[in-house]
Amino acid sequence: MAKITSTSALVLRDVGNPLKLENVTLASLQPNEAVVEIHASGICHTDLSCMSGVLPAALPNVLGHEGAGIVREVGSDVLDVAPGDKVLLSFNFCDTCENCTAAHPAYCSNFVPLNFGGVRADGSVSLKSEQGTDIHCNFFGQSSFSRHAIVAANSMVKVPADTDLRLYAPLGCGLQTGAGAILKSLAVTEGSSVAVWGVGPVGLAAVMASAIANATVIIAIDLQPDRLELAKSLGATHTINGSDEDVVKKVVELSKSNGVQFALDCTGVPEVVENMVNSLGTRGRGCTVGAPKPGAVASIDIFTHLIQGREYIGCTEGDCIPSKMIPYLIEQHKAGKFPLEKMIKYYEIKNFQQAFTDMAAAKTIKPVIVCATSKIDWTTFRNLINGKLVDTKDHSHGINPATRERLQDVPVATKDDLDEAVRAARAAFRNWRNVPREERNACVLKYADAIEANADELAKLLTTEQGKPTFQAAFEIGGCAAWLRAQSTLFLEDEVLEDSEEKKILTRYTPIGVVGAIVPWNFPCLLNIGKIGPAVLTGNTIIVKPSPFTPYTALKLAELAMPCFPPGVVQTLAGDDDLGPWMTSHKGIDKISFTGSTATGKKVAAMAAATMKRVTLELGGNDPAIICSKVDIPKVAPGICTYAMLNSGQICLAIKRVYIHSSIYSEFRQAMVDHINTLKVGDGFAADTFLGPVQNEMQYNKVKNLFDDIEKEKWSVA
Repeated sequence: MAKITSTSALVLRDVGNPLKLENVTLASLQPNEAVVEIHASGICHTDLSCMSGVLPAALPNVLGHEGAGIVREVGSDVLDVAPGDKVLLSFNFCDTCENCTAAHPAYCSNFVPLNFGGVRADGSVSLKSEQGTDIHCNFFGQSSFSRHAIVAANSMVKVPADTDLRLYAPLGCGLQTGAGAILKSLAVTEGSSVAVWGVGPVGLAAVMASAIANATVIIAIDLQPDRLELAKSLGATHTINGSDEDVVKKVVELSKSNGVQFALDCTGVPEVVENMVNSLGTRGRGCTVGAPKPGAVASIDIFTHLIQGREYIGCTEGDCIPSKMIPYLIEQHKAGKFPLEKMIKYYEIKNFQQAFTDMAAAKTIKPVIVCATSKIDWTTFRNLINGKLVDTKDHSHGINPATRERLQDVPVATKDDLDEAVRAARAAFRNWRNVPREERNACVLKYADAIEANADELAKLLTTEQGKPTFQAAFEIGGCAAWLRAQSTLFLEDEVLEDSEEKKILTRYTPIGVVGAIVPWNFPCLLNIGKIGPAVLTGNTIIVKPSPFTPYTALKLAELAMPCFPPGVVQTLAGDDDLGPWMTSHKGIDKISFTGSTATGKKVAAMAAATMKRVTLELGGNDPAIICSKVDIPKVAPGICTYAMLNSGQICLAIKRVYIHSSIYSEFRQAMVDHINTLKVGDGFAADTFLGPVQNEMQYNKVKNLFDDIEKEKWSVA
């Protein structure tokens, strides 16, 4: 893939003036850097402080330090991430000074030059304007207000492929600061009292973290009534308007002692800091995370501070190790304990100025700029033939298997539609087979990006048509992009069989032609992409037929492919039961790739034989699991259940038979029963659902027949 050398970024040219969206040029990577395609970036108060001049920043500059995106290139010394990995971005640190080696990277001896210096360690800049002039960047090792950013290795935290980048982008600074201040710097204890002064995004994160720490009294203080209400919904037990003249007295009263045990200032305002310290009880601990203008001073009654044994400390970035804190907060969110979505509002990149204006005016608590936006209409569905979206005279529709509600109409392709698609595929093949592999790679990676950018909508649509729980749907969509990126790294090199003075014999893999792909309903996206990627990368063109039960995501995957490939290279036809036989017998299709039942696979092979097509069949299985006598039962039994019940057991390689060593049979069986009883059955959109509905009536009847067999054969049921 060609190296990324140009991109766009929001550039700060003058203090107090709005940012400007400009085209910029990326420098060559240094060994400890990576290029990250930014999908989302939170706006932090520190960005506003640099823009207004409260905090110093060399100009011109690209700010942004709560980035989230996908790695596109890596330097030679970058070992923890690879191209295609999702990453959340945080602050930079040297990793070698006394504080870094003591596991306190937020207090790195080089923190200021690495995060605010505007240049690399060697003094160079990684961005230039279109005119070739230097632009300061490397803000917190990332400068994430850019479509592509050169990011320091230590600023990247790898996250799973199904991670929602938009949602979790703010974890990189503000939210980990608030949470870390509570959980690490203050080390709030169970049953204690906490006062959080200022409940913007940092303070709200502190409130949620206090609830995670099981504090009994959590007091939120702010000037904005709506923020106080939100704080209450996130775990605050009491709220006080900060304009109240008796605010300190009220905090002390609510502490049920002579003051709170822990207090956090998130404002950086000297008067608020003084009130925060005065609200502490005996041996109380106070902390400031709000950043004021350098030189700001607060007054403290030293004598009272001394005799009460109070502590007042500063805190940067929550004293966090981002690679540990960020995954921890994601886990807490998934457990329902850190619902950061309640404070977030998303802004398209074109509306970036509104995002900054709303945050400065306190209209939005945590704005997140989203770089990749969808232009897809998710309510209409058409076939893709020769680069055009095509409707048909007749239509069919699927159903939501959880609710049995009718879904939107989809086309029913005719034989003429198939003929037209085959003609287009054959015409496209003549050119596509000769396109250099590097260019085909670029097309496939662009397709992966398009899927990634629309992952949320695809996952919702997948749950709607297939029934699987949302977390499994998200994993499948994430797997689609990951598969494409992995496939792009595989090459079929010539195999030299003999190389002598007399002759050279080699095996060369050449494109076959037009591939017909028949995709099942259990993994309608992943198995679709699993056919498209290898076909087009090796110079073939492809026509995809989705299952009539799950055509919706396939048609949208085709629509997303339109700007990524030349017309005719990737096409998708939704149809009825006639379309499959038409494809397998069509003289213009050179290969069939089929995934489905063994019975249908036999029919595919027989029909393809008439035209001597190449055929790949991925059929059903009857997979066993063998449990040996010395296994760790509490660990292994849940795994066996998971891989038997995942996707409601609708997987060809799901475990279908379990052979347990007789010495542990009863114990292991009971452990399986106990675990299965914890699995929630329900609508895929319902919280904590693990087992969604059986996808279609045909499959449902098969499952019912199994229960009939159990009763007929009088088998025992655990």
